[in-house]
Amino acid sequence: MKKQQLFILVCAFFGASNLRAQQALDVLHYHLSIAVSDTSDRIVVHEEIQLKAPASTQVVLDLGDPSLDGKGMRVTQVKQHGKSCAFKQLNEHLIIDLAFASSDTLSFEIDFSGIPKDGLIIGKNKYKQRTFFADNWPNRAHQWYACHDHPIDRATYTYVVSAPAHYSVVANGVCRQEVIAGSSKIWTYECKVPIPAKVAVIGVAEMRIEKLEPLAGHVNQPTIYSAVYLPHQKEALDAMASAPKIMAYFDSLLAPYPLEQLFNVQSTTRYGGMENAGCIFYDEKALKGKGSADELIAHEIAHQWFGNTVTETEWKHLWLTEGFATYFENCYLQYDKGQEAFVNKLKFERAVVINFCHQAAKPMVDGKSEVNALLNANSYQKGAWVLHMLRIELGDSLFFEGIRQYYETYKLGNASSEDFWKVMASTSGRNLDAFFKQWLYQDGLPQLQTSLVSSETNTKIYLEQKQAALFQFPLRIELLIDGKTVGELNVKIDARKNQVLIPAQFNDPKLSIRLDPKTELLFEMVNNAN
Repeated sequence: MKKQQLFILVCAFFGASNLRAQQALDVLHYHLSIAVSDTSDRIVVHEEIQLKAPASTQVVLDLGDPSLDGKGMRVTQVKQHGKSCAFKQLNEHLIIDLAFASSDTLSFEIDFSGIPKDGLIIGKNKYKQRTFFADNWPNRAHQWYACHDHPIDRATYTYVVSAPAHYSVVANGVCRQEVIAGSSKIWTYECKVPIPAKVAVIGVAEMRIEKLEPLAGHVNQPTIYSAVYLPHQKEALDAMASAPKIMAYFDSLLAPYPLEQLFNVQSTTRYGGMENAGCIFYDEKALKGKGSADELIAHEIAHQWFGNTVTETEWKHLWLTEGFATYFENCYLQYDKGQEAFVNKLKFERAVVINFCHQAAKPMVDGKSEVNALLNANSYQKGAWVLHMLRIELGDSLFFEGIRQYYETYKLGNASSEDFWKVMASTSGRNLDAFFKQWLYQDGLPQLQTSLVSSETNTKIYLEQKQAALFQFPLRIELLIDGKTVGELNVKIDARKNQVLIPAQFNDPKLSIRLDPKTELLFEMVNNAN
């Protein structure tokens, strides 16, 4: 994409035992029957939910409260295996008293209706046409259905969406059935791959849905669809036409595409792109013809591996989602447009990180900031740069081997920054403690001041780290005489003040230096001392 946990509230009202139950809640399947109309923003939902039985006499689900302004979802009935249960909505939760205990799994039916406060965005697109798009990130799914609204939990989904017949419906998974029912149409989707609530969505709008041909030589590629608004549909379809090529690239680089199929959907929501599992939503203004959205599409498709299939354990590890998608977007750019375009993107992103560090010096793994505040340059561009520097450190072969091993280890599960660190160290056989400790947990980045001092006998480069916390890193230095490259030094910077002796053959009054000529280090040049 271009929450705070709710457990504290539960604990305040129900004690530590219920807090533990909520943290351990494991939903297996959601079956959501949803009716939308053109006469009202009110939706009607019949939900069937299956979950592993908790060690408690209550089940606590996340669900927004109705409010005095008439918005919010109001529950009218809850049944457990056909038997009515006592329940209450309180502090963004649905608390259900079990009708009877079970040692295995529990199934509930929940009936509710209302105008969603958030999560399911009901409004109009830029063409003034009515639309309905789920927009769950980070923890807004519970504003339109009862769920465990945290990325630690994943479940399979069935959606049965009833809408006026002039609409099309998209959702995670595969469309199993379309049935006309009077003036309405009922769409049924099944998502058999377990996914977190943050990327479980539906979309309802007047759209054209077009199946794309697989890239030549990739006949086994999962089915890819484009879904676009009817006005000016050609420019949106042309923008999405690159998806098979991008999919094939990541299939080859990372692992086979992990979901059943892919929808790329023009939408009207909050974010410029949202990586919903197998049903990516793109801002309606981003699709402006062939090539106009390739980097955005690459970013969101990369999320299908990192973010959706391997999901962060906690929000403070968001870089494992956004930094990965940003870097693999860059890798696609390198593949598609070449090394110069790749390097230019890295330079731009380095400037973004430098600017952010001047405004807010925070570690990349940030457990103090609220989740929406984590949508910043640390999670995106700095995360991408950390991966780039790790690639330089290990070389392409070990780096991508480690990335693939990390993916296979945590596929359909959750990982922390430490988990990634351990996999990369194990796969490469390298001690990466210093690398990860400084780049993940220290504020800022190296700020280097340099001077070139010559005497009759030698020339030295003086390099000083000006930032508060010291970093250790390799540094490539290009040597130039009269502006022409004559040599290169590779040095280890590990102190506050460092001296580098220039080899005697380059001792020339016209000598100059350039740090990091190949764009391999995340750092800032400060005013030279001379």
